[in-house]
Amino acid sequence: MLRISKLGDYAVVIISTMIKDSSITYSATQLVVQTGLKLPTVRKVLKQLTAHEILKGTRGVEGGYAIIANTEQLSIADVVEAIDGPISLTDCSAHHVYQCATTTCTMKPSWSVVNRLVRQTLVDYKIKTLAQA
Repeated sequence: MLRISKLGDYAVVIISTMIKDSSITYSATQLVVQTGLKLPTVRKVLKQLTAHEILKGTRGVEGGYAIIANTEQLSIADVVEAIDGPISLTDCSAHHVYQCATTTCTMKPSWSVVNRLVRQTLVDYKIKTLAQA
């Protein structure tokens, strides 16, 4: 089964919540209330999205998290790859893998095409569109 990780899914939930009003700064506890996710999970996702420069975190009483990525261009692929790394349907279709596990496999070119199509779909689908659905 092809599947985005739970954290990748939660990141999409968090960002699609934040993008509805991207002009405000969100605390982790606000996002817990709005998404129903657990605080440790929200914190972990926020940390990773901040490390990938999708969010900016500010400390202090007035602190919190704000989207710094272009909200019009931010895609599902951007968010998922920030959490899960490059989208890859098979090991041999990953960008960093140049050989198949066997010397007789003829599927790498085909999997690369399928992988590229799936990834492009996730690039084309913007979080803002998802949040409005």
